Order: sequence, then structure tokens, then C-alpha cells
Amino acid sequence: MANEMSGKHLVTDNPQNMTESMLNFAYAKNERVYLSYANVTEDIDLCEYVSQLTKKQGCNLSADDVMQGSCIEGCDCEVAILYTLAVQAAELRERLKHYESLEEQGLLQTLPCKVGEKVWLIFETLTGKRGVYESKVICHIKTEKTETFSCFIDCAEIGNSIEFDITEVDDFIFRSKEEAEQKLKEMRGENNA
Repeated sequence: MANEMSGKHLVTDNPQNMTESMLNFAYAKNERVYLSYANVTEDIDLCEYVSQLTKKQGCNLSADDVMQGSCIEGCDCEVAILYTLAVQAAELRERLKHYESLEEQGLLQTLPCKVGEKVWLIFETLTGKRGVYESKVICHIKTEKTETFSCFIDCAEIGNSIEFDITEVDDFIFRSKEEAEQKLKEMRGENNA
């Protein structure tokens, strides 16, 4: 299933196949949750659906009762569990829809390191000593002049904060000391050749 959806939005209002239908089966609209059936002309309100199921089990809850939480308060029957899962799926779908929209607009970017994270950098000091220094990411910033984020790093051994473009992570900034030391060895080998 993951390969089938690779590179595509998971949220769609017009599913084209079984996978898309399953991933968009429960959705939120007007502060309600609906279930989307492939061969039905109109989607069904989840509370109505659960009300119908409870009548078959002898609970006799109305859709309003379900909406007010009667189906899940102190109940662990299959209907209550499925109701909870459908609400959860609809809420998560809405959150994902928001992030997919941001990504589509170019407003969502994955950063290679988070604020507060310990990183190691290869740096040459003013005295000419190149080495691996333990550092900490203090912030990410994006200016109107750049297409990517900058990573500000605080390094006690160097004595100030340094700005790197995010694209330089894995060239000069590393998530482990071992990676940084290996890169420094490679750099020294290139300089000695």
C-alpha cells in the first residue's frame, strides 16, 4: 500500500482506487464525521450509522445520544471501539490535509536537525586549527534572501554562534561525532594528496 501512494497526497475528496478510498473513508465536515461509501450516492453521518448499529444490539441510542458521547462513556463494545476509531481517523485526516496543503504551497520543509539537538561540526578556528567540535543547534531561521533555512549553532569551544545553510548539513555539521571524525579524516586525505 505504501508504494502505491508514494509521492502522492494521501488525502483526497475523490478517491480513484481502493487504497485511496480506505485512507479517506472517515472524514470531517461541518464539525461532524462522515463515512464515505464507494457505491452509495450520499455519505452517511457517523452518529447516524452508529445509532443504527446500536439498535441492532439492543442499545437504542439516537444519533444525538451518540453525538453527546453516550456510545463511548463506560462502553467497550465493538460499536464504541469502531466509533472511536472513525473519529480518530477523521481528525488525523484533517491534520494531514493541512500539512499536505502546506507542503503543496512550499511552506513545509523538513529540517535535518532540531533546536536543542547536539551536533558535531568540522570547523577551522582563527588560529588555523581544524577539528571536530561538539555544538548545539540554537535556532533555525529563513530570510527573504534565501531559499533554505539557516542553522545557528552555539559552540563553546569556538566561542560564538555560527550560521550554516541547511544544505551544508552532512558536509560540515553531523549528528554523530563518529560521522564528523570520519569526514575530517577524508578531508585531510584530500588535502595531503
